[in-house]
Amino acid sequence: VVLPDPITITETIKQTELVMPRVDSSEIVSIAELATKTIVQIQVGTLDENNEFISMGGGSGVVISNEGLIITNHHVIEGVNEVRAIFEDGRLYEATIIGSDKLTDIALIKISSSNLVSIGIGNSDNLVVGDLAVAIGHPLTLGAAPTVTTGVVSALQRRLDVGNDFDGSAVTLFGLIQTDAPITRGSSGGALINSNGELIG
Repeated sequence: VVLPDPITITETIKQTELVMPRVDSSEIVSIAELATKTIVQIQVGTLDENNEFISMGGGSGVVISNEGLIITNHHVIEGVNEVRAIFEDGRLYEATIIGSDKLTDIALIKISSSNLVSIGIGNSDNLVVGDLAVAIGHPLTLGAAPTVTTGVVSALQRRLDVGNDFDGSAVTLFGLIQTDAPITRGSSGGALINSNGELIG
């Protein structure tokens, strides 16, 4: 038996670094540039005997119509009779409450202005867990500019008990979108936005 000379096979493997950023920052920049123009700061309060505004709190709102319709949360405007909307550039408008619903925590207000930049409305039924979620609102005490945070859709169809039985404010909210995007006090009523820059919550 004649044994052949040994053959050495050399295989070169090139290693490539796989970088998978959680969020494409350029995508967020594009969303934020447009969406922040539609976010307003909401101030709520009452008028004193001198007809001067006394603040009792606030939150955020989103322009959904170029004719001055702004959506916010029911709990932001609940129990007040004076509402103001302030844009990032300092424009301030007195707002009228059109309607409010405690069970969905949604309220609609209107300001006397036209040619506003309004946000596109998305379809939250198309969301899946893991989708990009961008939250924009006006945290209290942080100035006039809105804050942009990012995360993902963490869960869908969540329920949450809010309020308490002692004052009759207890209610259970259904069909909620859970996100891990940081949302601070004052951002209530702001926008939760999908990757297309559309309002989803």
